[in-house]
Amino acid sequence: MGNLFQRLKPNPKAFNRSSACLLLDTSGSMDEDDGAGRRIDLLKKALAEVVDIKSIPTFAFDSVVVKLTSVLEIHEPRGFTDMAKAFNEVRRYGYTNLILVTDGYPDNAEQALNAAIGMCIDIVYVGPEPIPRFLQRLADQCQGTLQIGKLADVKAITRTITGLLPDYSRKVLCG
Repeated sequence: MGNLFQRLKPNPKAFNRSSACLLLDTSGSMDEDDGAGRRIDLLKKALAEVVDIKSIPTFAFDSVVVKLTSVLEIHEPRGFTDMAKAFNEVRRYGYTNLILVTDGYPDNAEQALNAAIGMCIDIVYVGPEPIPRFLQRLADQCQGTLQIGKLADVKAITRTITGLLPDYSRKVLCG
């Protein structure tokens, strides 16, 4: 069995992981079950294993943007995927280096691309295939990477997100 993640068009970039934030899609589509459980539950499980949210700014977004202090605060999936609002909100907090975990399309691709100008964004796509072309456009524009995978493999998600996080925000994993 091959690696479930595929790195697409890696770019050398000025991504500063020490000043990055984590941006999590919690829109209504994260309620879907791809056969191994609901996407949101699998994402929570993967994040709980690796992320010390107290040491990396973490935001959840759908139609609204919420700053989190714990993985337990990730709410039930709801609303739409307002990426433009999410990008504008994290910028308001001073973050332009993002690790975006998403399962789909924004409500408005052009608004999202405009809001992302000047940002460096690494994307972890956790939705069904085919991958939305928008996400490759976003990664290209933002000098980021796009990685795809299946949430059903929580360990692979954990490794991928861990590889993108600054060292100080990772939990120590044993075993």
